[in-house]
Parts: sequence; structure tokens; C-alpha cells
Amino acid sequence: MKQRPWERKDSFILALVVLGVMGGWSVVTATPYGMGLVNDSAVYIGGARNLLAGRGYMRLSGDLGLKPITHFPPLFSLILMLTALLTRMDPLLAARILLPLLFGLNIMLLGLWVRLLSRRNDVALLAAALWAFSDWGLNTHIYVLSEPLFFTFLLLGLITWHLSWRSPRFPWIVLNGLAASLAYLTRYAGAALLATLGLLWLGQALRERRWNNLGRWLLGALPLPALWTFYTWQVGETVGNRQIAWHPIRLEVLRHGLQNSLNAFAPDWLIRLFPPLGSVFSALGLIASILLLVAIGIGIRRAWRGLPDAAMPRWLAPALFVLIYWLFLIVSVSLLDASIPINDRILSPVYLMLLALGMTGWGKALNFARGAVRRIALVGLIVWMPLLVWDGITTAQTLRQEGQGFAHRVVQTTRLWPWLMNLPPQTYLYSDRPAIIHIYAERPCLPLPTPIDPVQAQPRADYAADLTEMKARIQAGQAVLVLFDLHRSGDPDQLAEVTAGLGAPQVVDFMWVWGINPPD
Repeated sequence: MKQRPWERKDSFILALVVLGVMGGWSVVTATPYGMGLVNDSAVYIGGARNLLAGRGYMRLSGDLGLKPITHFPPLFSLILMLTALLTRMDPLLAARILLPLLFGLNIMLLGLWVRLLSRRNDVALLAAALWAFSDWGLNTHIYVLSEPLFFTFLLLGLITWHLSWRSPRFPWIVLNGLAASLAYLTRYAGAALLATLGLLWLGQALRERRWNNLGRWLLGALPLPALWTFYTWQVGETVGNRQIAWHPIRLEVLRHGLQNSLNAFAPDWLIRLFPPLGSVFSALGLIASILLLVAIGIGIRRAWRGLPDAAMPRWLAPALFVLIYWLFLIVSVSLLDASIPINDRILSPVYLMLLALGMTGWGKALNFARGAVRRIALVGLIVWMPLLVWDGITTAQTLRQEGQGFAHRVVQTTRLWPWLMNLPPQTYLYSDRPAIIHIYAERPCLPLPTPIDPVQAQPRADYAADLTEMKARIQAGQAVLVLFDLHRSGDPDQLAEVTAGLGAPQVVDFMWVWGINPPD
């Protein structure tokens, strides 16, 4: 029988490359003012700059010095530094080359992985296309953050797991462990991938009473995370610069995160037009989540019973990852960092797994279903895919208008940056957005004293002393205070307390400044 065009291997690879190029180009066109910047971006860019300057993986400290970075793993900054070195650009500009390349690569890796899961080229291409033109796929690749590189190693980990499970050879198994360890060195959330793959290899060892494969996997998975953990323990007060304290995740945060997961593939523009559809999509998402949990249980049972490889659920690894990743988030927020937002960016690995599982399930419906079920599957995709693609197109049009986060056009062109850069080196800077000053002025900056520690969700014992010290330095001409947001959208009582006794601010563009006279 004559093959359809997409069933040929060369046509499939070419189509994946085209989708990757289109996805990478969409990142370029959506960011005419540069890649999006947020607080964490300052750490990655600063780390890359210091690596490039030979100072090590360090960050600017508010006390006019450098400190080792331990709360963010080093791999993204290292790759960003290498990109800057090869292109002879500042890391901030080099990100405009790195991130589109990563999106293109990730689209192709997703297609290859879904091909392994579904054994259908058309399903794999549709999954890659949906990610390439989705709003959340684009949003997670336009900011200078570690998620794009994390996706690369997550997908490589799942691909190599599939290959090494079917053909358990030494190189594939070690590479599988290495991919998981590199995901961990990109984001600490990579611990969820380490746990997922480790449990699968442990299950195989217990089932077959053979430990060789588990040992090979550990050979690739453990050394690099162990070295990084030892380093952070040596240079920091705690491992990863986080202290364990019980601050249970708030129900509204958990509910918001679950709502985001349930509506992961609901077209946002359609919900805005018809709000009741949000509840419909949530109900469908809840049913799918319950089915996923049941499927995980069935898959683990089948694997434990030692069924032949042909019957081994290929979807077990991504399904188990979704469960473990959610548990990782709940534990992290409850014990380590109460400020972690359960938003689309944080949940994007879950969305990616659900996309792959959903498209694989759709392919199975086409393979085995007949009659009404098959027609429903076809009609559902024909209706659903254009809605999601249109969501991505409208998102891209919105993104390119002003610049995202700290890359907003007004922030980049303010008169404040050259003035801050030319202040005497011994001048202290305070701000409610110190990350912006780190990026553009390349100056150390202390965070504005706040009464509540956002990480521990507890009152700060030294808040009053820090606030008094800041005001004394400003009044003595030794410090400058720059407010970006507090005077516009923050707590008016906190604004009054922070600025009491400092006099009237100088207004520079949209910022309020106290201290040494800023430019007119």
C-alpha cells in the first residue's frame, strides 16, 4: 500500500524541522523589544555575566559585593554564558538567540517523543504543531528563564527512558540518568523527573530481581546533582539557600493551580467571550484528571506483574511525572518557599505531559475506535485545534506591542539608568524591584524592607531595624530609594510607613526616587 506523505520518515523529519523553525521565528517576532524579564531573570543574567567575567556563578549583593548563587541551579546561566561567548554579546542580548533556538529544538523533541508514544507520525506532527502555535508554549519561551532549557532535558529524559526501556543497553541507560540530572541542574523541579525515572528503574529491579540497570542509571543520575548539592552546602548556610519551615500551601493557591491545570487547553479568548465555558472546561479537565489517576494505577499494576515489553504502558512515565510534579510543588510551597506561584509558567511541564498524553490517546481512538467514537475524535480535533492555534496567534500579536515584564519599552528607555550607573560606587541602592536595577544599571541593590518574608510567609524580626537603617542612609546622602510599583499598585499604608520622614520624591518617568538628586 502506498504510504501517505507524512508516513515517510524523511517527510516526517522535514515537517518537524519546519515546525521548529516556525516556532523559533514566532519567539523572535513576538519580542521586538527583547526577551521578557522578571525577577528571576536578573539572577540568571547576572550569573552568566559573572561567569563570563571569570568571577564564578555569583550574584550582586545589596551590600556592594558578590555572593554565590545557590537558590538557582547553574546550568541555564552556563549555557547563556556560552551563547554570549560565541556571539560576543552581553548575556541579555544573547538570550534573543538562545531562547528561539530552544523553542525550535523542543518542538522537534516533542514530535519525536510523541512518535515513540503513539507510533503515528500524524499524531506526533499535530502535537508538535499545537505546542508551536499555543499561547502557553510561546509564553514559556519568551522570558529569560530556565523553563525552555528544562523542557529540553525533560524531553530528552523521557525519550531516552523509552529507548533504554525497550533496549536496555548501557549507553542509553546512563544517558537517561544524565538527562534527568541535567534537568535538575537547570531547575530544582528536575527532582520530579529524577524521582519518576528512579521509581521506574527501581520497580524494574524489584520485579526482575536484577539490579544492573538501576546501578547504570544511578551512574548517570547521581554524580552531578551530588556535586552541586555539596557545593551549595559548602558556600551557603543551607542547601539550596532554603530553610525547612512549615507554611502549608493555602487552599486558594492550590485551587488556583488546579483550575489552571484543568483549563490548560481551553482557549482563553473563547472563555473571555463566554465565561460559563470555563466551568465546562474545568469539568472536562476534572474527568480527564480522574481517568489519568486510574490509568497510572493500572499502568503500575501491569508493569509490576511483569507483562512483556510490548504490553508495557509507554505513557506510564509521563503520567507518573504529572503526579510526582504536583506532589513536588505542594511540598516545596509548604516546606521551602511559600512565594512559589502555581501559575501557567510553573505548571507548564504538566501541560506538556498532558498534551503528549492527550494526543496519544486521540491517536489510539483513531486506531481502535469505530463508528461514533471515531467520528467524535475527528470532529473534536477539527474544532479544537483551530481554537487553540487562534489563541496562540492573538497572544503573539499582544506580546509584540510593548515588551514583557522589565523589557517594557518605557523601562528600557528611562533616563534613570545612566544616572544610577554613574553614582559613586559606595552608594547604597534600595528598591521594591532590585532585579530591574541589577539588569539595567548593573549595580548592587538591596530589597525594600518588608514586614513579611515572602519565602517563609512569616513576619520579619529585623524589619524595623532594617527600615530605620535605610532611612538613616538616605537622609545622610549615602543611599537612594527607587520605587517602581509600590506607589502605583502596592499597599498605601506600607508606602506611607516606608517613606515617612524622607520628604517628597523626585519623579523620573514612572518611578519615584528619594536620595541624591536624580536627573530632571
